[in-house]
Amino acid sequence: MTQAEAAQITVAAVLGGTDKWNPLAVAKHPAAALANAAPLPANKFDFVLAARVFHGWAGQGRVDANLANIYNSLKPGGVLALEQHRGNPGQEPPVNKGYVTEQAVIDAATKAGFKLDGKSEVNANPKDTKDHPEGVWTLPPTLRLGETDKAKYLAIGESDRMTLRFVKVAKKP
Repeated sequence: MTQAEAAQITVAAVLGGTDKWNPLAVAKHPAAALANAAPLPANKFDFVLAARVFHGWAGQGRVDANLANIYNSLKPGGVLALEQHRGNPGQEPPVNKGYVTEQAVIDAATKAGFKLDGKSEVNANPKDTKDHPEGVWTLPPTLRLGETDKAKYLAIGESDRMTLRFVKVAKKP
């Protein structure tokens, strides 16, 4: 990819903690609550980053709608990068205290039309036992329990997270 091509890539991001579209780079979608946001422009973006938002979407009953919105906004061949607190395989329910099973995310994205294109363990944390009293919010950076067992939770660090790459499959002419 040339520098000129890279400069023309359009990016959108959904960042955890706010559940809002974040206007990055040349993506100029208004920062509005995702659950109430107007549809993103069709076939506009090359890349969408969704960071720690899937559990919030599930709690709002918006997984299918939000993934459909993202899918429609990506150009054919566009990438959805999804980073989410990873639950234990087979946990019930599949979304629990911020943790989501990797399979639940993959199934939802596949249902929306995406193809899983890669996984990374860059955000893995084997110290996270995923059984904390306040779920992912027990751990840093939130530390919802305050000073209670703070050193223990700081030693664990942030949650174990999946990092998945999905692609909008280009339709045949």
